[in-house]
Amino acid sequence: MNKKKILIIHPGVQHAYRLANALVLSDLFSKVSLCTWFLIKPKHPLANFRVFKKRVKDIDKEVSLSIFPFFELLSLLHEKLYFLLFPKKKFSNYNNIQYLWSYFFGIFLVPYLFFNRKNTVLVLYDTCGWPLSFFAKKWKMSVVMDFPSISHESAIALGIQETNYGIALKLKERQYIDFALYCSDFAKESYQEKTSEALHFTAHVGAALPKLEINKINFEQPVLQIAFIANMELRKGLDFLLNVINNLKIPFQLHLIGKISKSWVLDRLDENNLSNGKVVFAGSFNQPKLIQYLQAENIQLHILPSRFDSFGMVVPETMMLGIPNIVSPFVGAGEKITDGFDGFIMQELSSEALNHSILKFYHLSLSEKELISRNAYAQSKLISWEKYNNQIKVVFSTILTTIRPKIAFIVTHPTQFEVPFFQYIFSQKDQVKFDVIYIGTDKQLHYDKEISRKIDWGFDLFEGYNYHITKSRSDLKKILQLNGYELIISNGYNGKYLNILDLMFIHSNKLALRTDSILRNQPIAWKYWKLPILKIAFKLFDHFLVVGNQTRDYILALGKKSNQINFFSYSIDENKFNKINSLELNKLKNKLQLKNHQKVFLCVAKLVSRENPIDVINAFIKCNQPDWTLLIIGDGNSRPDLEAYCKKRDEIDIRFLGYINYVNLPLYYHLSDVFVHSTREENWGVSVHEAIACDCTVITSDTVGSATDLIIEGKNGFIYPFKDVTTLQQKMIASLELDPNVQKEENRKILLNWGYVKMWNEIKQSLIYR
Repeated sequence: MNKKKILIIHPGVQHAYRLANALVLSDLFSKVSLCTWFLIKPKHPLANFRVFKKRVKDIDKEVSLSIFPFFELLSLLHEKLYFLLFPKKKFSNYNNIQYLWSYFFGIFLVPYLFFNRKNTVLVLYDTCGWPLSFFAKKWKMSVVMDFPSISHESAIALGIQETNYGIALKLKERQYIDFALYCSDFAKESYQEKTSEALHFTAHVGAALPKLEINKINFEQPVLQIAFIANMELRKGLDFLLNVINNLKIPFQLHLIGKISKSWVLDRLDENNLSNGKVVFAGSFNQPKLIQYLQAENIQLHILPSRFDSFGMVVPETMMLGIPNIVSPFVGAGEKITDGFDGFIMQELSSEALNHSILKFYHLSLSEKELISRNAYAQSKLISWEKYNNQIKVVFSTILTTIRPKIAFIVTHPTQFEVPFFQYIFSQKDQVKFDVIYIGTDKQLHYDKEISRKIDWGFDLFEGYNYHITKSRSDLKKILQLNGYELIISNGYNGKYLNILDLMFIHSNKLALRTDSILRNQPIAWKYWKLPILKIAFKLFDHFLVVGNQTRDYILALGKKSNQINFFSYSIDENKFNKINSLELNKLKNKLQLKNHQKVFLCVAKLVSRENPIDVINAFIKCNQPDWTLLIIGDGNSRPDLEAYCKKRDEIDIRFLGYINYVNLPLYYHLSDVFVHSTREENWGVSVHEAIACDCTVITSDTVGSATDLIIEGKNGFIYPFKDVTTLQQKMIASLELDPNVQKEENRKILLNWGYVKMWNEIKQSLIYR
């Protein structure tokens, strides 16, 4: 297969060129291109002009570099004019001008992206990705987004405000990405569940200094020489540091290095500290002069108490000089520091915690300070661009294995809750192709043996997604050969599936088993005869997709590793259940002659012994509440006996509604206050999910597999011991006393973990397992 090309687009001067260099060295791509505003290679004619010296970067000669300096010029002119008109904005976190010109840059590059879209992976950067991420997805490109900072949600929580325009851009661009790259785990965690990424990676950035021996710092000097290196005040936590030194009782001198507002500092600084030379405004330096300054001033300690720093390049750069660091817990580079060994990490973001760390360092013995200095120097060798290059190769090797994969899901027949999920996947126009292959079925209505009838679900089960119908092994073999699936998921391993396991194994790169088996309902002898057999048989499968955590426990009991397991639950189309037509609901309520004060309990079940509806009926009768109604939806061979039983207690309002078309079920859930499921044996229980999506309180027996995943006891429902009718009666009464606001919030959180978005991401993640 031909190598792909990779295109990196980033207007700034950050480490995008380092990524380009790393990708050239990786030899994974046929061409590495970088589009930016104004960076130049060392041998470019402009590199000889002093005015452009800061824009000369050590860019590999194999990187195809395209620069657009007029965008930077227009951005700078806009910024100068704006801050001239609105000077108070200059020292705020006002980035709209940068965002605006990054957006214009993106619009400008849309045609360029179109003509370079084929067989190309696109790398964008946070705040610089809209609208390119949108068009890239439209044109079926794979998109990697490099996040050089933490999420704006986390930044706001830490006290740094973002503009509405910036928030809008960030929210849009991150919903059209396939992969996310973070410079620290701290940054990665801040984006959890906030992007459309299928996979995410951390690649700690590096630091580069001229090759130096460890700087000989004189720790015997009685005055503690402290450096603060930054170009921002509030975000870098300078206020915490100033608050500490205003009250610091030890001899010290603080060197403020970088573009720091003197007026901002003076507003927060004790005048005595300035007049007696304890605070020095050193200004900005290029890297060689910074090294000279730090060495000449015998800097013993560098402090970075940032409100947030996704990494903090200055940390490894000072460590390379043997200077220990004190960092806040919100500095990504702190992940490379061992507290008390080669630096210090504040216990919390506060002046008190910072003061504690400073005094802790100050009171160390001379030998202890020298040891920490040596350890910091040694650790800095591990935070290099060479290490970063190695990480990038691993990351993009993994990404390339996932691009445009094809997945086949082999199943016997369609169901009412899985077909909408297939339709959802198809509607996403995802890079991952998902085909459903039906074995030994046709387009006739499915016959349910338990209730002895054909089921009409009320909608076309063969519409709106990719599927194949096979009648024989040869049919299946042709489809598998033609499509070359990276992953084949079998919905079982016995019966019809057993006859085709060999074909699935031969024609897939990876074979996964989707199962709903659980430990609870296995026979006593299971672990003595079936367990050993399954341990051998399941070696055929590379991966396992489970419907819930009880099934996960089952697979783990077979000796499989947790990284071989993902979820593929019997999910539902929550939108169809939680969005209801109020007029239709009122019509149904009038039809059933339900009054506003009536409390409605709902049982949706097959009326057969396994689903045990009699317990719901008996518990409801024991409650003996005149304003309660029990609606029973479903059919089965037990229905005549159940109806006859209930007629003997005609003072209790119990109604048998028979089979209700699946598309109309949401109306009945919304009509009801409480849903009760008393089945004897159910490995999952889709109806529980349906009821929660409609904000019903849910009561289930402890033999329902989904109960432990979907019900938070006393918050959105209850679980009772199977056949314990008295406890079920008590739970029915208690169910009407739950706080509806708490219940809705719990339901919302639960649905996020078991909805279509989550399940589809889980399936895609199963492509990349170790």
